[in-house]
Amino acid sequence: MLVLFKALAVLMVFATLVFVLTKPLFCRFMSPRDYAIRRNLWLALTLTAFLAPSYWSYVLVAGVLVLFAAQRDSNPVALYMFLLITLPPLGMELPTFGIVNQLFALNHLRFLSLLLLLPIALGYFRRKPVPWESVPDGGRAPSLVVTDWLLLAYVALQVLLSMPYESFTASGKRLVLIGLETVLPYYVLSRALRTRESFREALAAFVLAALVLVPLGVFETFKGWLLFAGLEDHWGTVKFLGFLRRGAYLRAQVNAGHSIVLGFTFAVALGFWFSLQASVDSLKWRWAVLLSLLVGLLVTFSRGPWVGAVLIWVIFLRLGPDSRRRSAKAIGLLFVVGIAVFLSPLGDTIKDNIPFIGSVGDETVEYRKRLAETSWLLVLQNPVFGSRNFLAYMEDLRQGEGIIDIVNAYATIALSYGLVGLGLFCSFFGVVIVRCFKALRHASGDPEFSLVGAALVAILVAALAMLFTVNLYMSIGVLTWVLAGMGVAYARLAQPEFAGRASDRQPLDTGLERRSLRPGARGLA
Repeated sequence: MLVLFKALAVLMVFATLVFVLTKPLFCRFMSPRDYAIRRNLWLALTLTAFLAPSYWSYVLVAGVLVLFAAQRDSNPVALYMFLLITLPPLGMELPTFGIVNQLFALNHLRFLSLLLLLPIALGYFRRKPVPWESVPDGGRAPSLVVTDWLLLAYVALQVLLSMPYESFTASGKRLVLIGLETVLPYYVLSRALRTRESFREALAAFVLAALVLVPLGVFETFKGWLLFAGLEDHWGTVKFLGFLRRGAYLRAQVNAGHSIVLGFTFAVALGFWFSLQASVDSLKWRWAVLLSLLVGLLVTFSRGPWVGAVLIWVIFLRLGPDSRRRSAKAIGLLFVVGIAVFLSPLGDTIKDNIPFIGSVGDETVEYRKRLAETSWLLVLQNPVFGSRNFLAYMEDLRQGEGIIDIVNAYATIALSYGLVGLGLFCSFFGVVIVRCFKALRHASGDPEFSLVGAALVAILVAALAMLFTVNLYMSIGVLTWVLAGMGVAYARLAQPEFAGRASDRQPLDTGLERRSLRPGARGLA
């Protein structure tokens, strides 16, 4: 227990310090009241997690806290984005009381979907039509768009292909989990962000949550101590927070569950910040947030997210205005940061971990090559709808931990659901990216919102690239569908008829009794 309390003290000190220092900056994107609600909820949930005697007592208290905050927060979607990376996805099976053998494990991500996203989705179904959602010719916009149909087809394929191999109850559980982790994040984010200001606020909330993790990640790397690992023993949950090292340093994970998941999070937050920093006049704040996120990304020692972050940077510069001048400035910045990093205590370790240059982790590269070759051969044997027992033919890939780690989302989809499933998945994200890219032209009248679109396209492309090195597990899966929902929402909000109508829009009925939006509460300072 003493170790648990020490970890809690470290978390509270660093988090409080970040919240105090960043308040002047992030109150440009959200009201001081909303900032205080989210800050206090983060601290309260962390305290509850470490002090609650059991997991279910934490769930009970945390549920009350989240619902209480959601009733008072003017933008529950931004609150969801902020809480998405608050705690590790530890969970336990829901008690069944003899009805069925098992329901499903309730973890942090599913907990948020039930408490925040489900009421918003139900509220969207109940609400009355509002004038600003009409299409230009005066008719109602269709309830389902192309991406909705592609996602529904992908979900239906997963369930139908699994039904012959499992009970009706198991198929029902599968459908519920897909709804919580895939459909709800996409659906709510694609519909509930109804103004450009609320959209920017959601991005800022995620960046703020990522900044809180930066000093914690640095602490883990240099102290060799996983701050959230004690929760597994405290709650008695299944253990998956393992010590991962690159050279002499511990790879930071904080509350992500894995270092590559944390790196993915920082890469996405970096892309969000690229789009937000144009609204910040202070050069010091721009540099401070940028460098902080880069430091957080570095201490994960995750090469896939490193490459993803560079890809985000390159695409964002190419799509943004005045790309030549901004590219020259960015190259200069990258040069300065690179020198600083290589002169730091982590310099030699980072150099040894750079893809295609360093030698550390060559065994993981070789494993991924073998995985790709084996997966492709198995896919060719069942190319249309995949196979349920593909793991039986991959025993030569079983690692020392006793697992076959399929660290490639595309391989997992193709093996499980064939090229049809992979085609639906890629088509879905391809349509989202194309719609987002086309919407950039419509947002040209609002330069700041145009940058948001450039960042989203860059992040979506980079996320798809990073999925070659990681599976859709933990928060990566949920965050990927969240990004898709944001892409669809951006394509809608970028239309000219949505510009300048923020004051005419009514707050979304979330199904929660909460206060109305205050005019101008989320405007930029």
